[in-house]
Amino acid sequence: MIKGRPVSLVFGGIALSAALWSLPASADVPLQGLRHKLGDTDDHWRLDDQDPLVLSVFQGQSEIPYARYKLTGCRFCSGEDDNCEKDGIAEINFISQPYEPILAVTCHVGAHSQRLQILTPSQNQNSAAYRATGDYYIMYEQAPDHLMISYDMKKGDGTYTQTIDIWP
Repeated sequence: MIKGRPVSLVFGGIALSAALWSLPASADVPLQGLRHKLGDTDDHWRLDDQDPLVLSVFQGQSEIPYARYKLTGCRFCSGEDDNCEKDGIAEINFISQPYEPILAVTCHVGAHSQRLQILTPSQNQNSAAYRATGDYYIMYEQAPDHLMISYDMKKGDGTYTQTIDIWP
């Protein structure tokens, strides 16, 4: 994708065009048990090493979370193999919603699959606003007001197809 240039994608004969000013998606593998500040708010999030992993969001200095997400099956890896460099938790900021806390959680599930969950603590306190799993990879790019998410899916004949979603 070329930064600031229109992009055309073709899916099953349907062309999708969008002018994107994309930002590279980057995430860090989180340190468990530590609070991480959430944007320009007083909110913080923390990843707890439980079974399953739990991501909790707190307001101010409160010890009681106002949002909790079970990250069932998630494991974070690092390095260049198996698309591990995309694993982690990143804060997403849209121009149209500058104070809306949004977290993108990318992790591995199963042997090779990779999952993306979009968490919107002020709107959905217990479940992801978006969730997709690629058979081998999932990636996203941030535009000013949406994410473009791409992932692979194995078809019945053993070939793979690329799926592209726009969120929200």
